[in-house]
Amino acid sequence: MKLISVSAQNFCAIGAETTIPLDLPGLVLVSGNNQDAPKANSNGASKSSIISAICFSLWGECPNGYTADEVVHNKVNKDCRVILRLEDDNGSKISITRTRKDTTSHKANDLILLVNGVDLACSTVEETQKRVDNIIGMDFDTFCALMPGAGTKVAALTDKGIKSLLEKILRTEELSQAHKLANDKHKEAKVLLATEHNTLAEAKKILADLQLKKLTYETNEKTFAKQKACQIINWKNQLHDHEEELSAAQMALTSAGRPVSMTETQGEIRGLSVELKAKNKELAELVKKIQKVTGDYQTKNGGLIAENALIQKTISDFQLLDICPTCSQGVSHEHKESALTEYYERSATLETKIDKLKEDYTKLLAAYTRKQDKLQSEIDNLSSKIQKLQTRADQHLLLCQKYAHLQQEVENKKEWVEADRKSLGEAEAQENVYATLLQEVAANITTYTTKISQSTEIIREMTTKVEMLKFWVDSFSPSGIRSYMLENVSPYLNERAEYYCQVLTDGEMSVVFNTKTTQKSGKEVDKFKIEVSQRHGAHSWKGSSEGEKARANLVISLVLGDLASLRAAKRLNWRIIDEMLDPIDESGEDAVVDLLSKIKDNTPSVYVITHKNSLKDKMPKEIVMAKKNGFSYLQEIKDRD
Repeated sequence: MKLISVSAQNFCAIGAETTIPLDLPGLVLVSGNNQDAPKANSNGASKSSIISAICFSLWGECPNGYTADEVVHNKVNKDCRVILRLEDDNGSKISITRTRKDTTSHKANDLILLVNGVDLACSTVEETQKRVDNIIGMDFDTFCALMPGAGTKVAALTDKGIKSLLEKILRTEELSQAHKLANDKHKEAKVLLATEHNTLAEAKKILADLQLKKLTYETNEKTFAKQKACQIINWKNQLHDHEEELSAAQMALTSAGRPVSMTETQGEIRGLSVELKAKNKELAELVKKIQKVTGDYQTKNGGLIAENALIQKTISDFQLLDICPTCSQGVSHEHKESALTEYYERSATLETKIDKLKEDYTKLLAAYTRKQDKLQSEIDNLSSKIQKLQTRADQHLLLCQKYAHLQQEVENKKEWVEADRKSLGEAEAQENVYATLLQEVAANITTYTTKISQSTEIIREMTTKVEMLKFWVDSFSPSGIRSYMLENVSPYLNERAEYYCQVLTDGEMSVVFNTKTTQKSGKEVDKFKIEVSQRHGAHSWKGSSEGEKARANLVISLVLGDLASLRAAKRLNWRIIDEMLDPIDESGEDAVVDLLSKIKDNTPSVYVITHKNSLKDKMPKEIVMAKKNGFSYLQEIKDRD
């Protein structure tokens, strides 16, 4: 894979469209000229924007962390465009264009892919990105690892960070995905296994219940058969008894005979009762007359007696006094005698009336009494006749009631017999439900026995599957295949590190990649660590000077870059070293240039971004990026060959 050029417009600090060649052969120095800030020297002139533009065009992100609209020039704030041109191993011309806030197109943010002038972009940016990844043959992290100093500086990384970068270069993310997938499937299988265990336990519980039911039904079936036989015998005995009682009742009814009709007697009783009622009425009216006559007599007789008593009193008073009882005046003897005579006559008349009234009353009362006695005699005779007739009727009624009772008893016995026959039939027809239940429970026992067998087999298979998945979870874990890969890549890393240290420092410095460490207990555990030591200096990274650290940083970056190049699906013709040489003093520059010259034997174009002017004469070609009025651009390309 050959990078040809990258063009940028309104990208980061770059303003007007600027095209930077990427296929200049040999060592190419990238320097800067910040005219807006002379004291800053080359800082801020967009030297590193070269690698940022390449990364943005390919993946939409930059080593410095910029993404999306963050890359758009803050003064223009629109029409950001980056175009990367390259050529694959088959000679196909490829152009990859990525835009942000593009006002000249209907899509402000787009990814355009042209191969030999043919548009191969998909309907979505995501789908087009997959095609770009396939063409490049590496991801963002691998590409950055190929470019020492690009993005994350190795010197700023911890051992854990470098291990993570190594895993990305080794493309163990597939193993991480496989680990997650295996772990998810392992968890899922364990849940299914637990569920199946629950299913088996539930099936066993149900089977135990069914077997208990079977025993219960078998016992109940035998009990039912015995009870049925007993019921039939009891009903037959009761039916026999009731049939005999019915026969006896029918014989008693026949013997009693049906009573003759009492219609004439009842009619006679009714006739005599009417006559008796009339006599009683007549007697009552007669009694009322006697009571009235007696009352009238007593009233009149009492009045006459009272009147006569008053006259007798007057006579008595008049005889004692010579005073008129009427006017209370004195009277003469003659007048007194005359008055007394008159009173005597009046008294005699009253006594005659009283006697006459008594005589008349006595005669009338005697006549009424005779009539009363006659009526009473007639009433007594009628009552006697009625009583005799009623006695006969009552006796007849008793016979009728007895006959009706016998009839009812016969009917009752018939009902008993019918009820007994019905109950006997029902008892004989009773179905032994336990036989059906036994068939059902036997079928269910067969079903659940099969389920238990199937579930046991499923559990056996799933247990094997869980164990297998656990094996892959462990294998794909950081302590599994990934640890094995890191452990087995260490010899390659150390071989390359030794080579670069020899070229760069004549063996003065050593860089060793270790994947294991020994604890105080003597136990060896997985732990990635890079050991840096100087033969005649510090034996640790922290104790090294800035220049020594820069050399170690360069060696580590080159080693990781070599590994990335080895692991990449496509080989690149181009590498860039971003500001890693600045801390190295001038005495070490020749060794660095010699090292970079050896790199270009495998990589035709090696670009070096630096602030060091002393390197300019040591590199045949130079790209100068300049910045003026807030906009960066390509100032010139120098060729000193």
